Amino acid sequence: MFKSIKQFKPLISVLIILATILAAVYYLANHKNLITYLTKISPLLILLIVGLYILMLFVLIFVFEFTVKLLKVKLNFKDNLLLNCYSIFMNFFVPGQTGPIYRGYYLKTKHKIKAIDFTLATAIYFAIYLIISILFILFGSQSILLASAASIVFIIATILAVRIYLKKENSKLNINSKNIINLVIITIIQLLLQTLIYLIELHSVDKTVSFRNALTYSGSAALTIFVSLTPGAIGIREAFLILTRHLSHLSNSSIILANIIDRSVFLIYLLILGIMILVFHINKRIKLNDK
Repeated sequence: MFKSIKQFKPLISVLIILATILAAVYYLANHKNLITYLTKISPLLILLIVGLYILMLFVLIFVFEFTVKLLKVKLNFKDNLLLNCYSIFMNFFVPGQTGPIYRGYYLKTKHKIKAIDFTLATAIYFAIYLIISILFILFGSQSILLASAASIVFIIATILAVRIYLKKENSKLNINSKNIINLVIITIIQLLLQTLIYLIELHSVDKTVSFRNALTYSGSAALTIFVSLTPGAIGIREAFLILTRHLSHLSNSSIILANIIDRSVFLIYLLILGIMILVFHINKRIKLNDK
């Protein structure tokens, strides 16, 4: 059954993307005032969001650095930068989380890291990412008291999990309190930066959007990383955000417009990353020829 689903995955991805495009066109055609909003997007707004996405790239570099520290691996800045650039491209254009697969292959060939060890280290990061995303939803949509209580439970559970794991003598991962705390902190920074990007996009189309609205919106959007059947989770993220709009208290119009802005700006960001990769390979070729 799963093999047959896997065979049709590319077709499913295309159908979801086409359905998303048609749905967006239909919605905009029946809400022509939204098109007016899109034509008034400030170039400064676009530059600001692109700048924040570039800042996100450096945050992701630290995310990966702290993740591979669990494997006792130290990457130089250039390799880490290129790995993240390639991963962002692969995650956007290839359905599924292909970025981590590429990074795992790199670590196996260059640092002799076993696939199972890399998978475990990545699973720890994704677990932290998932829990913080859920906490963001709680802080944005529920009472501060409930969210704070959930945060305390998360902290205690993390400490206990680390202590239990450290008692295992056959553990090959370098799991200690410092590494876990660093990974938690950088993941919070990653999701807060993404929340800021979403807040700016949402506020540009709806001035009533608050930080708490954006926090829930960001937490909900982050969860779609685990069901990325299409490139960049196109259609998946939009559908999930609309289905959970009662949590973020955002209108369909705000969600659709903000996502159109985000998708458009992200393509510019990908273009910049592509130029960076191209420049690196040109410089590498020149250096080889000089030798």
